[in-house]
Amino acid sequence: IEPGDWSSDVCSSDLTIKLPKDRVPHHKIETDMLRFYKDNPLAIEFIAQLKIMRPRYIHKQLQLLKKASVFYTEGQMNSAFEYCINTCECTTLELLSFLIYKYGKDSFYDCIGSYAKSNYLKRSREIQEAFNGRDF
Repeated sequence: IEPGDWSSDVCSSDLTIKLPKDRVPHHKIETDMLRFYKDNPLAIEFIAQLKIMRPRYIHKQLQLLKKASVFYTEGQMNSAFEYCINTCECTTLELLSFLIYKYGKDSFYDCIGSYAKSNYLKRSREIQEAFNGRDF
């Protein structure tokens, strides 16, 4: 029997799936982010709400959160977590849009695709209008 021959019993080695090297299994990114933020109740609450609001897209959302954590300080991230929790909008769109509104688009903005940029920029303008010059 040749590998991949489905005419008889399937060998378990025929069923292995290899992920691309840059792809992290879903449970690993979640574990990594929970470990990274283990002492941060705002981040833990944001991730818990994110899982409820966007369960289908949790892997991609957590990847974006991980990227943002590199570009923004802990204090900046905490202000965004707090904003999202208080507005009941725990998504990376809301989080990143708030960060762009509050701290400018120079750092993280360059790391996202052009289609996503327009969504984040549009939402950050909406947040700015909602605050109408008030500080969060």
